[in-house]
Amino acid sequence: MTLTNPNGAAVYISNSKRIQLSAKKGTVNSFADSANGSHKACIYSKGQLQIQGNGTLNVAGNTKHAIKSASYIAIKNLTLNITSSVGDGINCEEYMQIKSGTVTLSGIGDDGIQCDLGGTTSTGITTGHEDEDTGNIYISGGTVNATVTAAAAKGIKAAGDMYITGGTVTATTSGDGAWDSTDLKTKASAGLSADGNISISGGTLSLTSTHTLYRL
Repeated sequence: MTLTNPNGAAVYISNSKRIQLSAKKGTVNSFADSANGSHKACIYSKGQLQIQGNGTLNVAGNTKHAIKSASYIAIKNLTLNITSSVGDGINCEEYMQIKSGTVTLSGIGDDGIQCDLGGTTSTGITTGHEDEDTGNIYISGGTVNATVTAAAAKGIKAAGDMYITGGTVTATTSGDGAWDSTDLKTKASAGLSADGNISISGGTLSLTSTHTLYRL
């Protein structure tokens, strides 16, 4: 399936239900959105978004993010290629899980993967992640390849904690430093970034960051 919307998002899901987006085995599916408009992503879901299957999904975000959920995102099994995005490659709220499959991000204009809090206060980790809102990222398997070139951009960024227990993560970032007028400091690119803690107990990581810092 090849789907391009010249006037907005390729997929826009406005209800808050759990949605499963499945790339069936043996299929190659390519989505692209309009290069102008007010939509938040090429693929947008207001509710929980489970991306899975044994096929291939290619996504180009021509206005902002490639994939965005206002709730959590869980990824397993499929081959997911973010071929370009003006903003983040994958952006979500509450928490994010990468269980298996291959996620490749390139042509990214901001962070490769970013997870934010949905509300103002973290719930803390919950049993089975039920009603969890932490800004945490959990990587337990699969392969993530993120190549990002943008000022102070991050390969993978969590507003909460980041837990890597398995899988293979390769993040290559480059770009100039950026002045943060709120924190009054210069920020640089990084392969992994978390506002909380980063816990690595398994997996294979390859992280490379090159950047230029400007002292003001």
